[in-house]
Amino acid sequence: MTAHLRIRELLADPVLISRDSARSIGIRLGELLRDAAANGTVRGSVGAVVDFDGVATCAPSCADEFVFVFKELVGAGVNAGIPSLVIMNPPTRLSNMLRAIGRGQGMTVEEQPDGSWLLTDSGWDGG
Repeated sequence: MTAHLRIRELLADPVLISRDSARSIGIRLGELLRDAAANGTVRGSVGAVVDFDGVATCAPSCADEFVFVFKELVGAGVNAGIPSLVIMNPPTRLSNMLRAIGRGQGMTVEEQPDGSWLLTDSGWDGG
């Protein structure tokens, strides 16, 4: 079982424009990852799925903060030793700008065959 966070169950606004929105997502994601790690329910190569179904848009500042917050969680060991998460139902196509946001935080963002994105800490050394 992988931690699963549905953004629209957490945030009422379908338009994510602020860094505060990303921090709210990060707080809840951290709680889910800590619970999953404590219960031993994180399995496989992905520690979490963040589902953006129903989110209309995510501004670059919000995306940048989300990547930063996830990288902090990985660095703190919260993600059960797994430096990746899946973004399901992304609100936009994966662009060079979004890839650059990831690279700026030391992360890679790769589109998967099902349209989801895999976000991975490219510099993670296991602890």
